[in-house]
Amino acid sequence: MSLKKFYYTRFPIVNSKGHKIAEIARPLVEIILNYKHGSMVGPINALPDSGADYNLFSSSICPTLGISLRKGKKFSVVGISGEEIITYRHYGISIFIEGYKFETFIDFSDHYQDTPILGQQGFFDKFKSIKFSRVKEEIILEH
Repeated sequence: MSLKKFYYTRFPIVNSKGHKIAEIARPLVEIILNYKHGSMVGPINALPDSGADYNLFSSSICPTLGISLRKGKKFSVVGISGEEIITYRHYGISIFIEGYKFETFIDFSDHYQDTPILGQQGFFDKFKSIKFSRVKEEIILEH
């Protein structure tokens, strides 16, 4: 059994005038990506999202990884907002998390520019357990 522990990252919430009114803590994990035998890319802060079915990243990282976006398998994805976006799934991507490596797939999209999402298939299924502690503001990955 090997555990990887990460602490939540705090982000400011600002009002329409740009004044900080609160903070939100998010359980980001630091990952490094590699595609085939190309360059290592990272560290990248990504959000494990138990409500996400798949990994979702902005297509802006594709050139750095050596990926031709539209050569991936095309999917239509509907998120929590109800908005449909087109993604391109690429296999054979390695994710490194503090010495632990696994191969997975990532859906990339031109229409998604937010924090990379790590989903149920392709991330959560690579671990024995993933524990979120809101009180301690930590996430523990067990593999």
